[in-house]
Amino acid sequence: MATSGAQAQDGGFLEASDWDVTIGGGAAFAPEYEGGDEYEVQLLPIIDAEWRDTVFISTTRTDGIAVGGNAFRSGNVRLGGGLNWRFGRDDDDIEGATNIPEVDGTAEMFLFGEIAFGYFKFDTTISQGIAAIQDNAHGGLLVDVGFSVGARVSPQLELIARLNGEYASDNYMDTFFSVPAASNLTQFDAGEGLKNVGLGFTANYRFYESITLVGMANYDLMGGDAAVSPLGDDVGNQHQFYLGVGVTYTF
Repeated sequence: MATSGAQAQDGGFLEASDWDVTIGGGAAFAPEYEGGDEYEVQLLPIIDAEWRDTVFISTTRTDGIAVGGNAFRSGNVRLGGGLNWRFGRDDDDIEGATNIPEVDGTAEMFLFGEIAFGYFKFDTTISQGIAAIQDNAHGGLLVDVGFSVGARVSPQLELIARLNGEYASDNYMDTFFSVPAASNLTQFDAGEGLKNVGLGFTANYRFYESITLVGMANYDLMGGDAAVSPLGDDVGNQHQFYLGVGVTYTF
């Protein structure tokens, strides 16, 4: 049976007008691993697609690749959750250290919430790793809390600043920051606590209709056992910097 144009527009999942899509890419200059002292240039994929303000796939909303949905959205408040893929760490990323286990990429369940007031926004994300999927994945809990301020300073330019802190459980810290006795570094058992505090800046400059130049700069200060672990001290650095630039197209 033929489907009328009106029916397709009202209920079609693939109807273009129901989607808000931003795609693009660029490059980032970032530590080789969390807490590391060596930096490398990495590819920066930028994807954020949302259907009817309900379900989304994104590389910009979490530290990884997320698929999720908005369970509640009303006025200034948004609540939801989903699944995230957090990338791991290769054993050869850590120069000067031996017998440090690699960390596989980890699937995580996450919940998020945010409330906005004019130029200001408070947000939090709670993530739980599903270690059973991968042998060397983390099974820990992460809680990120942030405060943002943003403003459109011209029709083309938007500036955003975000201050955040992140707590990590024993399991996460043990996976990423403990050092086994077999290593040439001092043995260390990392425990739960405040993993890092950070300050980030984002600039979005729309220079042609739907094409935007994106710039990002972030600084993280590692805290707790992440800062005193040999992986974040002897062969790493508690001061973490990130720079990124990319171009996006929105339709």
